[in-house]
Amino acid sequence: VNVCMREDVVRKKQIQLAAVMQKQLKEHPLLRKKFAQARLRGKIEGSRLRLGTGKRKLSGDRYLLVGDSAGLIDLLSANGIPQGLASAKIAAEMASHSLKTGDFSAHALRSYDQKVHKRVEHYLKLGKMMAPFMGYTLFNGISLAMMNFIARKFNKNEHLRDLMYDNEVGKTLRRPSFYYNVFFGVKNKEFT
Repeated sequence: VNVCMREDVVRKKQIQLAAVMQKQLKEHPLLRKKFAQARLRGKIEGSRLRLGTGKRKLSGDRYLLVGDSAGLIDLLSANGIPQGLASAKIAAEMASHSLKTGDFSAHALRSYDQKVHKRVEHYLKLGKMMAPFMGYTLFNGISLAMMNFIARKFNKNEHLRDLMYDNEVGKTLRRPSFYYNVFFGVKNKEFT
């Protein structure tokens, strides 16, 4: 279970994310029901995660950044698993090559950045397009209403469940047929 918020907003409004998360788990109708039997073990901890809304330097002398450390998390789904796996595969190939040549310099590893960004761009495209709108109250209100709708329908609609494992989530979210299937509950129909 996690809660995410922009760091500048947390600081500016002095928000205690752990308290917000606990409050939502107790008070939000869907979350309260889902976590009714859950018990906190240990303490709530947080960390900074970089979203894949911009290109970052991913390599240098003797290092390659992969997954969350490379900032490959999708802004909209908060999912970084497919991007993490893709970057790990490319990193393994680069590391193998460097072991063979004995060259771990930034120059030898520089193509890693380009390969990773090219490989994960379709995962992050929609989030990058939506990022500029995230500061607007109307957009956030519509987004929240949509997420609550999705949360209510998630277990009853295989199209939403499938979206979690979609390798091309950005393409799927741009298809009108996806929304038709979600809103009208069409079952077992391939997206066209």
